Amino acid sequence: MVVMERNTPLFRPRDGSVIDATDYMADASNILGAVLADDPGLLALGEEWRSKKEELNKSSFFECVNDVIVRVHTEFVNGLYTDPDGCHVAKAVVGYNPERGSVTISLADPVLGVSCVEIAQALWGPLAGGRAGIAGSPRGKRMCLDDLVKVRDALVTVL
Repeated sequence: MVVMERNTPLFRPRDGSVIDATDYMADASNILGAVLADDPGLLALGEEWRSKKEELNKSSFFECVNDVIVRVHTEFVNGLYTDPDGCHVAKAVVGYNPERGSVTISLADPVLGVSCVEIAQALWGPLAGGRAGIAGSPRGKRMCLDDLVKVRDALVTVL
């Protein structure tokens, strides 16, 4: 059985072409079946993944202001909406990657009238990219603590 890598191409290549997802879906089905059958190897991989996510949740947490969690780490942290104690689930995450100098903002769930890309572009101009649910600072432009604070405050205000 093949365990799919994180970067396995899914269903919509960036160039707009179409791919055959039959093999991907067959692998996913086999993996799901094995997990449901308590495959010890896959369960161990799942436990390892969960443990790493818990550690990342703790090590990246900087602060929580109202419904916005601020995180600082070199790994992607915008899927971590719960504080390290598990007591508060935030509506948004502001992630700062000090290695790249990039800021990513995201929403746990859609919020009526709130668009991450509109917030990012209002603060950093039209080169900031993204969608309603997730957006980032312009590629190649280093952000600083002031940028992090401004986008945190903007999210706090709209939420």
